[in-house]
Amino acid sequence: MRLENLPAHHSQQKAGSMKSVFTLAALVALAACGGPSDAPELSEAWRLETGLASPESVVYDPVAEVFYISNISGPGQDKDGDGYISKVDADGGEFVEKWATGLDGPKGLAIVHRSLFAADIDAIVEIDIATATVADRHPVEGAERLNDLSAGPDGAVYATDTTLGAVYRLQDAAASLLVQSDDLRSANGVAVIADKIYVLAARADAETPRLERMLQTLTAEGVATPVQSAKPLSGWLDGVEPDGRGGYVVSEIGPGRLWRISPDGQAARVYKSKNSLNDMVVALDQNLVVIPMLSAGQVVALRMTWPGE
Repeated sequence: MRLENLPAHHSQQKAGSMKSVFTLAALVALAACGGPSDAPELSEAWRLETGLASPESVVYDPVAEVFYISNISGPGQDKDGDGYISKVDADGGEFVEKWATGLDGPKGLAIVHRSLFAADIDAIVEIDIATATVADRHPVEGAERLNDLSAGPDGAVYATDTTLGAVYRLQDAAASLLVQSDDLRSANGVAVIADKIYVLAARADAETPRLERMLQTLTAEGVATPVQSAKPLSGWLDGVEPDGRGGYVVSEIGPGRLWRISPDGQAARVYKSKNSLNDMVVALDQNLVVIPMLSAGQVVALRMTWPGE
């Protein structure tokens, strides 16, 4: 299947425009495992420990200067109406536990214009940010387990289906299958960067696909190709984001680790936690990286300080 060309300019992005991510590192991580010499120091700015129920994804709204957090709240595939979206100010102060309700098992989030989109099992829910109410539910025919979302430069929303090994596209209120491939097994994180789509998924020969995801990009013909040609990072990977310097940051669920893949394909562990690290976001104007920890029911915000800045 041939993919339609994506516009080269950036008018819409995942994290308020698309989530942009920089290399993450802490002094302790650098001492323990090494890391790039230009990595920032990392310190905890704030943490949410209550009011969250299996938080899976975070997205930043630079217009309102707030973060939205998806809460699965129960079994992720149950259509129980218990899922909800939380909202917290960029400084971690004002927190609204159930800012938007009535979802089932919301996971990946994306913002286009003034609408928040949430992957919700077999539909993409559109929430009006101004009123915090569900504006529309876009069914995705054939979908079984929608996971991550990313908004492209054309305003389309791209969604992975972990069960089917597929990527769907929502555009002009209509969802369609973009590509399904044996080389997209257990597809999870997705990021649209310029004119390319990146997906964390396992190859066709993976023995345990969930634990063998790697960063891949889709060609114009819809062929999944590993980004790293040698010794690719492989594991129980969740989210992927551009680091703003030509590389990528990837989160790993268990053990909780953050990886940086450099422009030349070298992977380095830059942060670790005893908790799972799920679909993270970086707010560049806040110098914050905000990470949901689904297993712990927490969200942590880490302040980045770059060398020489």
